Amino acid sequence: MKEIDDASIDMILCDLPYGATQNSWDSVIPPAPLWEQYERIIKPNCAILLFGQDKFTATMMLSNPKLHRYNIIWDKVLKSGFLNAKKMPLREHEDIMVFYKSPPPYHPQMTVGEKNHTKGKAVGKQAEDVHSNRSYGNYTLVESPDGNMKYPASIWRFPKPHPSVALHATEKPVDLLRYAIRTYTDRNAIVLDNCCGTGSTLIAAKLEGRRYIGIDNGVCDKKKSPYYGMPWAQVAQIRLEAIDHEPADEPERHRPLGEGTTEGVCTPSGVSA
Repeated sequence: MKEIDDASIDMILCDLPYGATQNSWDSVIPPAPLWEQYERIIKPNCAILLFGQDKFTATMMLSNPKLHRYNIIWDKVLKSGFLNAKKMPLREHEDIMVFYKSPPPYHPQMTVGEKNHTKGKAVGKQAEDVHSNRSYGNYTLVESPDGNMKYPASIWRFPKPHPSVALHATEKPVDLLRYAIRTYTDRNAIVLDNCCGTGSTLIAAKLEGRRYIGIDNGVCDKKKSPYYGMPWAQVAQIRLEAIDHEPADEPERHRPLGEGTTEGVCTPSGVSA
């Protein structure tokens, strides 16, 4: 990341190692030097989305409380943790932490639902009571627009890749990554994934008409994979070259379940647009 220009990145979307297993690649990156580079390379309105779970989520949130804004829950649909099923609940979700300095672009992915309610009546209240409250101060009442389009909530439901087809143990679904990229960036934005693994984030960026930078120094360790022993950067490049470009304006695809649903060049440790 030290080779990336200052204030050049529009979005960071990364699945950092959680340090939750004994795998050699699952070692937590020290937060302090990571944030030093992140804050150097991001634009003021860059959204930083980091996956996390349990103690790792707490560690990352507390490592930069000034930039942390809120969390999104990723409902993975497929459950995991069966070896501990008699000791604790099965795992069905992970966190997506959202950080930024200034508000990033935000394009809520609207979905179809019940018809919106009209503005209600405040019977027996004075105007000043209706237009203010202790938590948020003064505000303006507006009519709810006609129609049945609904704003997204804080739970995103996308099935994780099944272990039988996933190239990496922690691989994230491309549809989820596309949804995140569409929500927090404009077209032609530069998306960084500094632990890009199989290249799913880069593929999502390419399909959404964004540029991308991917970094990874690991190798594929799945023995049954055709990419076994190959550097992840090379795997990502192969996958990027294999996909056909899809139009990004297909609103019924790549949405959370239940809501209706770039060119690159390979470097020794990464892939970039």
